[in-house]
Amino acid sequence: MKKCFFAGVLLSLCAFLVFAGGGQQGGGGSSAAPAATGVVGNTLKYDLSAPVNGGKNITLEFWSESRFERVYTELAAGYMRVHPNVKINLTYFGDEMLDKLAPALQTRTGPDVTYYHNEWDGVILPFVHPYPEDVLPLSALRADFNLIDSHIQNDGKLYYFDMGIMTSGIFYNKKMWREAGLTDADIPASWDQLVTVAKKLTQYDNAGNITREGLSINEMQEFILQALSYQDGYFLFTGDNKPVINSPAWKVNLQFIQDLYTVHKVSSTRFPEGNEAFVNEQGAMSYIWGWAGAWLANYPDLEWGFFNLPTKGGKIPPAIDRNNGESTPVVTATRPEARAVGFDFLKFFLANDSYLVAMANLDGIVPVKKNLLDHPNIKNDVVLSTQTKIADRTIWPGPVPAEYHTNIKTFAIQEVLFNGASIDAALSNTQSVMDRDFGQAFRNLSFRERLYAHANELK
Repeated sequence: MKKCFFAGVLLSLCAFLVFAGGGQQGGGGSSAAPAATGVVGNTLKYDLSAPVNGGKNITLEFWSESRFERVYTELAAGYMRVHPNVKINLTYFGDEMLDKLAPALQTRTGPDVTYYHNEWDGVILPFVHPYPEDVLPLSALRADFNLIDSHIQNDGKLYYFDMGIMTSGIFYNKKMWREAGLTDADIPASWDQLVTVAKKLTQYDNAGNITREGLSINEMQEFILQALSYQDGYFLFTGDNKPVINSPAWKVNLQFIQDLYTVHKVSSTRFPEGNEAFVNEQGAMSYIWGWAGAWLANYPDLEWGFFNLPTKGGKIPPAIDRNNGESTPVVTATRPEARAVGFDFLKFFLANDSYLVAMANLDGIVPVKKNLLDHPNIKNDVVLSTQTKIADRTIWPGPVPAEYHTNIKTFAIQEVLFNGASIDAALSNTQSVMDRDFGQAFRNLSFRERLYAHANELK
């Protein structure tokens, strides 16, 4: 959700050997360059012997966030080895990338190919060129990749799709788990069981104050609310793209969040955000998304495990949680003369499994390329292999803007947990803010929940 709550957390991964493998989470595939002749790919095939740009020299400008530098630098180098007439200039940014990219594309001074995130649709998509059918045919993409159709825009064209998807789960401290007398048999399947386990893991001082959280969820509460809504069988948005916040289900679920702090007393607002509390060993369990599997390689002394999100009653719900993806790079409309080479570069990426596996391991995303789900580097990654089992029970709601999450956090979570507002008043106010924003700034967004494979189970 750019990632809404974890942008930039992978910046310290330079020590993580994406291409060499190793570590608790497994490696990221091989970076060996393909041979200069032959064909790679599955249904979508890339001819390594075919010239590009008529063999004439050309330079591509490629922008990306710096957390992907390892993969994209290898990708560009591999492409230039196959096509020595192409030079790719790589420029990397931190969290400020959107602020740089938007004005550059508006003035046609931006890159030819760029990193893209799906929540940028309202700002960047007008400057992106759709996939040409003769280079990236939809039939081939559908054959090789899942979730293609959910990314087709209202004009019937494909501009990008998510090369992998990520969802949430519970990370737990194995040492604390053992010290509390818990075993693998205690892995909770339901939320009630999770609360029971969290109580066993929580520690208090003599005054009854929490000194170690059993469940660390600070800064994650709004995402748990969305998961609980899906588990109840409700869409997050109406058929005409309006957020649903002020509802009986949301009231029950926000009460559950509040109870974790005030009734069950397994969480504390005095602690840092969930992932920070977890790595500082201030929390025994934490709700975090899959990116943390790679990030935790930075904490080699931390003994941790992972399990999928519990469900209500431990049963298979209409959906377990939402997911979000890491989008493919996009080709812009900046320089028409570079467009064909840009799409050829994108095809080279999508047909080469090693780069897609490397990206999956780096970013903690379950690949959507069908043949990669059984890849050793995916199966040996404890988070990815676990999330693969429930990926088809997660929903991509579409290009949700960051403001959606911010509004829930600001006007619902903070008002209830910190300012003592009633749940009814907080959700009513949050709904009003959402109605305003989605009636103005985000009125042109189109959500995709009803393209979910099990959408008929939701209401």
